[in-house]
Amino acid sequence: MYKNKLDTVKYYVKFFLIAINIPLILSLVGIATVIKVLLPKRKFKDITDKVVLITGGGNGLGREISLRLADKKCKLAIVDIDEKAAKETLSLVKSKGEHRTYRADVSDFAQCQSVVRKVEEEMGPVDILISNAGIMPCIDFVDISMDQVEKTVGVNLMSSLYFIKLVMDKMLERNSGHIVCTSSIGGQIPLPGGSVYTLTKFGLTGFLEAFRVELAYLNKSVKVTTLQPYFLKTNQEISNFIENKIDLMIPAFDVDYVASEAVKGILREDKVVTISNEFNIMIYLFKVLPPFIKDFVLYLGKVIKKEN
Repeated sequence: MYKNKLDTVKYYVKFFLIAINIPLILSLVGIATVIKVLLPKRKFKDITDKVVLITGGGNGLGREISLRLADKKCKLAIVDIDEKAAKETLSLVKSKGEHRTYRADVSDFAQCQSVVRKVEEEMGPVDILISNAGIMPCIDFVDISMDQVEKTVGVNLMSSLYFIKLVMDKMLERNSGHIVCTSSIGGQIPLPGGSVYTLTKFGLTGFLEAFRVELAYLNKSVKVTTLQPYFLKTNQEISNFIENKIDLMIPAFDVDYVASEAVKGILREDKVVTISNEFNIMIYLFKVLPPFIKDFVLYLGKVIKKEN
């Protein structure tokens, strides 16, 4: 593994230096978390009669977020490629109001453009955009086709850029609005077995961080929120992927819980909503630890899995 004894010594020196800093890093993260918990939470904003456009609202997380926001008396524009599912979501809305459904393949810019135009004509300018549509091909990169790559990038990443671009100008003109995108813990920590999915979520998370700074430089009041949920129990394919490809120490979350936390973060206009907060420690550690420590942890994981 090492060419000579000097390389071995250097390796262990690096390991030691990192090891003595880990308690400090964890302490700082812990202090930051305690401060965040103790600080008073921002009040929920009133979204009565606000036009909320949500993509992927026909199923899973999108449906549950839609139902919770509808209770706040907003006007929902539910967008989904599955029109039947979108209408089912609409039928579950308990509050009466001006809610509509729209069919679109969100990976197609022309269709996104058409939907935004219809929403503005029929409901008014978009006040809150929730770009939630996503797919998760549970395929290793060596096995995935380029058609699947393009579709995943189109739905998970490009659709957010499309819709943001389409609603942004009017939000900037009004100097108000809220852009929300569903990323993932996989946008901070890579997911083996879902490398293309990881690509899209890392890209989306990075874009939103940069875009938020750009808006600050422009001195604009348009808000940006990144949702970072953990694994969800949404469909059988993801459940099979979790069971067969990765050993989760923490079971996948129920969609109801994640939707509830997501809506709270949206209404507080949080910049980042990690669901749940405990994962922030993992994210911080992943960012600060050097590659050779990550490789060592990966090696230990392989050994433990092999023994079991």
